[in-house]
Amino acid sequence: MIALLALAVASGSVADAERAFAAQAAREGQWTAFRATASADAVMFVPGMVRAQDWLKSRADPPVPYKWWPDRTLTACDASAGFSTGGSIDAAGTHGRFRTIWTRTPDGWRWVLDEGAPLTMRPAGARPLAAETASCTAAAQARAALPHLTAPARYAQADAMLDGQAAAMFALPAIVSGASDDATLAWQVRGDAATGRRVLLVWAWTGTAHDLRAAQVTLP
Repeated sequence: MIALLALAVASGSVADAERAFAAQAAREGQWTAFRATASADAVMFVPGMVRAQDWLKSRADPPVPYKWWPDRTLTACDASAGFSTGGSIDAAGTHGRFRTIWTRTPDGWRWVLDEGAPLTMRPAGARPLAAETASCTAAAQARAALPHLTAPARYAQADAMLDGQAAAMFALPAIVSGASDDATLAWQVRGDAATGRRVLLVWAWTGTAHDLRAAQVTLP
């Protein structure tokens, strides 16, 4: 079983890596799993932004780890990076949503950004996995388009309108940003690094432009 989980992190899909991450947390301990799967320069929000490896190095595993599962993924055309989101339950039984940005390294998938927040209402039930891959059409043009990332009033493959809070925070400086090797997947966190008040934005290449696929506001 351990060998299969390691293989999933090394060579599987973004969803495979996320599931293996959650399984490792259940088996070995929450922060042990976070340390093992984070990249050297990964960041997380607790609630302010911190360098993950620095923050995690002295953390003892809680007796009961978070449980989480992916229900939506976005992957770059070249599979060098991916975004996953899904449900979570903490030790107290509180339901939440997580978001993770993954990059593929010679050692397998490693997360570079992890965040989440509790839900104000309990979800109706688990969602089936929805997996999407950025377009490979005219992918060579994607990098030149990165400076023109926008946040329209509505975005494709979304659950709701990009509300006023998210639109307002889009005007703030980016505190985290990145893109896949082929630039067909891009992400930014805009907001306040000290307080963790932020919006996470994720774009996927359509063949002609980057389309905003996710926008999540967190107000700690």
